[in-house]
Amino acid sequence: MLKVFTSIYSYNGPNRLDITAKGNDSIGKLFAPSWDLVMKWKNHEINKKQYVSEYYKLMRKSYLSKQEAWDNLLGKDTVVLVCFEKPEDGFCHRLILAGILQKLGADYRGELRRDGTFWGKLDLNEFKEEK
Repeated sequence: MLKVFTSIYSYNGPNRLDITAKGNDSIGKLFAPSWDLVMKWKNHEINKKQYVSEYYKLMRKSYLSKQEAWDNLLGKDTVVLVCFEKPEDGFCHRLILAGILQKLGADYRGELRRDGTFWGKLDLNEFKEEK
């Protein structure tokens, strides 16, 4: 079962997966938000609920079109999803993705500091898509 951790972008430890829109990781790009979604968020054009809904749509499309990449990720032992938001800011797409992976059978283990030490476990229920 995949163990999922999340961390700030500066984490450089093992199992790091850059899921940022401007990242260079070809696998991580499949899980990144679109630039359009990032800019809508940065420009305060959408709220958290709308962001979550739009990110879920992107991930559904990614899942359907890149099933092998999703299967490969879910088949790993451990992954650390990284992006730029600080965990204390309380909202980040890496946590939405951690929740999606959890729904697909992964085990969310929590947030790591940049040095790999345990920061804490965040409540992924805050990042669920509302129906």
